[in-house]
Amino acid sequence: MSDDINWELIKVLVVDDDKTTRKTLEKFFQKIGCIGAYVNNGKEAIEIIKKYNFDLCFMDLFMPEMGGVEATQIIRDEVDAVLPIVALTSSSMKADKDKCVDIGMQDYMNKPVSMAQIKEIVATYGVRQK
Repeated sequence: MSDDINWELIKVLVVDDDKTTRKTLEKFFQKIGCIGAYVNNGKEAIEIIKKYNFDLCFMDLFMPEMGGVEATQIIRDEVDAVLPIVALTSSSMKADKDKCVDIGMQDYMNKPVSMAQIKEIVATYGVRQK
């Protein structure tokens, strides 16, 4: 499946207040060739999604100003109902995972993540149906 993907055309947004996570994912995306954008919180995510089209969003759940759950609800209701959003969090609580599914996130990943996991998620959700 991933052999047929034109990685250079995939635009990924990472929403996470942790600089280390953002830098790690930036390195991953550079290696596989995706175009990446990186913001610190849900408020910034909403603003950038209003301005640019993304194929996939990795969203941390717990951030200052606006967390991932609230941001995802606003994105779904007001900005982009079909943008694939994947939770990216250090929480492993089942209630958090259930909440992500309830609000329309496509998947849930626990930190730290590996390049193989990221590549699989991008291959699965990063190619939007036109």
